[in-house]
Amino acid sequence: MKSVAIFSLLLFFSIQFPLFAQKKDLKIISEIENLKNDSSKVEEYLQLATNTLEINSKLALKYALEAKRIAQTTNIRKHKIYYSLSDLYFTLGDYKKSTYYSFLLLKETKKLQENTRYDYEGRAYEKLSGINEKNGDLDLAINYQKKAIELYKKIKNDNYYIVAYINLANYYLDQNNIESALKYYWFVESKLKPEHLEKYESYVYNGIAVCYDYEGKLDKSLEYYEKSKNAILRNNPKDISSLAVAYNNIGTLQNEKADYLSSIKSLEESLKLFQKLDDRKSTLDVYYNLALSNKNAKKINESNQYLWKFVEIQDSIFDDETKQMIHDLSIKYQSEKKEQENKILAQENEKKQLSIYFSVAGIVLTTLIIIVIFRSNRIKEKANKNLEDKKQIIEDYSHTLEKQHALLEIKTREITDSIRYAERIQGAILPPDQKWNNILPNSFIYYQPKDILSGDFYWIAEVDSHIFIAAADCTGHGVPGALISIVNFNLLNKAVLEKGLINPNEILDTVNIWLTETLNQKDSESRIKDGMDISLISIDKSTKECVFAGANNPLYLFANDELIEFKGDKFPVGGYIHDEINHFTNHKIQLNPGDTLYLFSDGFPDQFGGEKGKKFKYKSFKESLALANKLPISQQKAYLNNSHLAWKGEHEQTDDILIIGIQL
Repeated sequence: MKSVAIFSLLLFFSIQFPLFAQKKDLKIISEIENLKNDSSKVEEYLQLATNTLEINSKLALKYALEAKRIAQTTNIRKHKIYYSLSDLYFTLGDYKKSTYYSFLLLKETKKLQENTRYDYEGRAYEKLSGINEKNGDLDLAINYQKKAIELYKKIKNDNYYIVAYINLANYYLDQNNIESALKYYWFVESKLKPEHLEKYESYVYNGIAVCYDYEGKLDKSLEYYEKSKNAILRNNPKDISSLAVAYNNIGTLQNEKADYLSSIKSLEESLKLFQKLDDRKSTLDVYYNLALSNKNAKKINESNQYLWKFVEIQDSIFDDETKQMIHDLSIKYQSEKKEQENKILAQENEKKQLSIYFSVAGIVLTTLIIIVIFRSNRIKEKANKNLEDKKQIIEDYSHTLEKQHALLEIKTREITDSIRYAERIQGAILPPDQKWNNILPNSFIYYQPKDILSGDFYWIAEVDSHIFIAAADCTGHGVPGALISIVNFNLLNKAVLEKGLINPNEILDTVNIWLTETLNQKDSESRIKDGMDISLISIDKSTKECVFAGANNPLYLFANDELIEFKGDKFPVGGYIHDEINHFTNHKIQLNPGDTLYLFSDGFPDQFGGEKGKKFKYKSFKESLALANKLPISQQKAYLNNSHLAWKGEHEQTDDILIIGIQL
């Protein structure tokens, strides 16, 4: 049983404020509420949250949310609040909300002065890195970590910088990318100054040792495990837990190297320290390793003794856990039983009181009842007859409703089945992933319908000289939007593959006429105002010239990290045609290696969310694309999805979402 060889390291940073006096929370809260300045209240509540985090994380969250509530009515900058909430939700394991507040923090940092901005922007990326590591997306975690490192370089904070590089090395180690992990561990080792040694030296040596251990280079691994142990003895001799782990790592490795006597000595040192800490689970691990080392050293009696101790502690831990579980259940049962007994007793007392009251009231009422009983009987006979008549009417109506309900269930099931089948039909017309990737390997499609069916669709076609791509948004969503999307999809194919049109403006002009004729939009008596917003491009395979035409929707180009917007014409394809037919405009763009194109519908920027339930809007959408554009094209879809979910929160999805990214 080999010990986990990597020491735990504080991966993220806590907010630093002036230290509080050690007082009880209730007294502190009372003092906070008496403060006249809201900004001071916010700072104090955040400090209280920080102080409470290790004791009671849920209570800490309550204090941070109170700081947020106060700040909502003021012009206070909210970056500290968003960071605190992101950190607290991460600690509580709610990664969705932690992501939400990390993105809010990124947006808030745009309002800050340079150094503060870089500081908190770096923290936001650090947190997003940790969230994606927890979710198993190490590639995205690494990219976020690198962004954090670049920001920490700007503020020249050595502590942040070093921890971020250690985290980066750890992520590469988790990926089994030993070469990259070693590269960054060595880099950190070269940057360590005397003031850093106490905090980080042992972690770096331990990481290097683990890398060599994974590569099977046992001599080098043992050398760095020894360095890690010596660094602890030199810098943090009171850190018994880390020292115990170090001795266990060394002893385990010495056993692998067949140096059994040295292994036993190291493991015995580890055992003493874990016993001093009363850490039974770690002691269990060391007992097993000692049993193994003694067995290999031919010390059978000692091996058996350690093995028996291993079994005893394992049974003891199991027994304790079982007893604790039984104890907890017993307390819960007794509490519920006592509560039930108290409830029954209260009910019996209440019954006695009611009995007395009713006895007195009965005497008074009896006389009145005798007086009215004769009249009541006559009225009751008449009422009973009316009631029977009404009852019959209700029963007849009830039977009718049951029949209608049964029919409605059948119709609903039929409609749902039809919609599901329509979904399969719509899915079948969309370009298969294999076809898309063969034509455009460096691209992604982020496609998220609001309902089962979608009014948005993506389209691709290829001829000898050109590639054509479109992102389209048909009127409505669900069933109506899906029907129009199928019509428009086929019309685009017809214009390019059958009629042989090359220029995007001519393609849209032609589809405009065909759609108008198909839906009888010229007929004033049968005018369907259903149309299509679309971004359409053609790319010349030989010259890499891109031509764009759009109906209401634009095209975004990122060239040298600069966003260039090409606007479409301000009218749709179809929608109904007046006496004068509109014509679409071409925009010519010369593409270069590294350029990225984005075609999209309005679903993402129109999404309601955030704290106040407002639209995301195109300004924020451009900022999100700018951040996504810094990532490899293969990771941009995941980033945009995270950004959308964080903004949407608990709100319903507003519309169908479609984004196409293409990189040369």
